[in-house]
Amino acid sequence: AADAGDMQAVQRFAKVMTKIGLGDLGLSRFTDFIAIRVETDTRSQVQGLKSVIAMGAKGSNVALFAQCLTKVLEIVAKAVDEAECLIAQKSKELNGSNGPTNGSINGSTNGSKGSASAAGLTQVMTALYSKAAPQIAEVLKLLYDRHNISNLARKYRDEARLENRVALELDEKLDEVSLCLQRLEQFNWYLTGRLHSAANAAAAAAAEIAAAAGETALPLGAAQEREREVLQCLDVARQLPRVEAVEISKAELISGYIPLE
Repeated sequence: AADAGDMQAVQRFAKVMTKIGLGDLGLSRFTDFIAIRVETDTRSQVQGLKSVIAMGAKGSNVALFAQCLTKVLEIVAKAVDEAECLIAQKSKELNGSNGPTNGSINGSTNGSKGSASAAGLTQVMTALYSKAAPQIAEVLKLLYDRHNISNLARKYRDEARLENRVALELDEKLDEVSLCLQRLEQFNWYLTGRLHSAANAAAAAAAEIAAAAGETALPLGAAQEREREVLQCLDVARQLPRVEAVEISKAELISGYIPLE
């Protein structure tokens, strides 16, 4: 199914693998498949941007670079959403398989599996982001080079007052740089939100199973253990993927943006 590029078939088989105890393998295969698609689709967006630039488009007034970056990030976000659905089903199957035979033990076990679910989502995000990162960095680099950000601050730093035309040109460039940086920040918020949701859902599932097992009062020490497991999930939620090429390109834009602003 993966070789044929059949998304629906890949999803279907991955879900079947989850039901027969091969959830980790199914998620791995599914992640590999959508990671290739993310890489291909994001490259296509950047190639489209380069073609438009080659035809003479300047950017700025139509925010070409910000538009391309937004599309690249949306491709990654869609893939994360698709993988998250599979992870949720995998977690549900695991939780449902325990049964309400021992509330304290099962509550702790499901909390650990909840942490594993959040960790699984982190791994998926990192895999997908790493495929898109070269394209993200390239868009930022194209913006930096095309607008000659490195030289603009040196050129105008001693000017007491800029001509209106020059000021408007700089405003357009600064607006697009600001928009691109804002898009990246919004994407980080999105990833953080997805990870926190996974962690909270895992904690809620553990509590629901404990309640179904008749666990009305936690034995001494179990409450602290449950709290520790939830905190572990939330710690995972702070581990956002970072790629050096993207961070370098962001730093270049910021270092040029601040003196120009």
